[in-house]
Amino acid sequence: MYLDFEVIMSRIKDGDKVLDLGGAERVFPRANVVVDLLPYERRKRVMADAEEHFTKDDWIIADFCSSAFWEKIPDKSFDFITIGHTLEDIRDPLYVCSQMIRCGKAGYIEAPSKFRELSKETSSDMLSGYTHHRWLIEPMSDLSGLIFKAKLGWAHHGDFLGDAKRHLLNDYFHHFDGYFWNGSFRYEEQFNKGPTKEIANAEWYFENYVIEGRQRNNVLDLKSDQKSDTDGRCLWVTDYETEFEFYQRTGQKPETFDRYF
Repeated sequence: MYLDFEVIMSRIKDGDKVLDLGGAERVFPRANVVVDLLPYERRKRVMADAEEHFTKDDWIIADFCSSAFWEKIPDKSFDFITIGHTLEDIRDPLYVCSQMIRCGKAGYIEAPSKFRELSKETSSDMLSGYTHHRWLIEPMSDLSGLIFKAKLGWAHHGDFLGDAKRHLLNDYFHHFDGYFWNGSFRYEEQFNKGPTKEIANAEWYFENYVIEGRQRNNVLDLKSDQKSDTDGRCLWVTDYETEFEFYQRTGQKPETFDRYF
C-alpha cells in the first residue's frame, strides 16, 4: 500500500484480526496473517521500523483466486482485510472480492488509478500505464462498490494524457485509488464496448476528470453493507453506460466527478 500506514491503522482496533492478501511486495506489518505466492523470506519490508504482527507460521503460500484456499476460512473470521495493488493483476478479482466480503468484516483496497493505467510517460510510448495489469478498477458512480474492466488494446491507442498535463504523473494523488469498505460492497465487471466507444470515453475522462490546480481525492469510503444481484457478474454492453454516454444522454457528469476532486 502507498496510503500512509497510520491512516489505515486508524480503522483497525487493537484486538482486530487482520488478513493481508498479496502482501509480499509491500508487507503490511499489522497483518496477523499474510497470503501470497511468494515465500515469507522474500517479503519486502518497506516500513522497516514497524513491528510485524505475524511470523513465518502465519505466512500462507497460496493462490487466492482458488477456492481451495478460501474454503478453509470461516465466514467473518477476520475483522479487517487489506489488499493493495493486487486485484488489477489477478485472473479473477471478482471472486476474490466475494470471498473478502464473506470472510471479512471490513477492509481496505488499493489499486492504480484509471488515470495512471491510461497514461503514457512520453508521447512516443507504445503502451499505457502498467503493461502487466489485466484490469482497470473504478468506483461506481454512487460509491456503492467497484467496477472492473479488462485492460485491452484500446487502452494503449493514443496519448490520452498529453504533454500539457504530463507533469501530473509526478503527483502522488493521481497514482492510486484507495477504498475503505465496511460489511460488504458491490463488485461487477463491465464488458468492453469496443475501441471506438472506449477510446471516446477515455478521451472524455482525461478532458473532464484530470483537472489542473486541485488536489485529487484519491481515498474514498464505499457505502456500507451494499449488495446487488449484479455482484460478481459481467454486465453486457447494453446493461451500463460509460461516463461519456451518461454525459451525452443527461448533459451531467456522473456523481463521482465531484467526489474524485
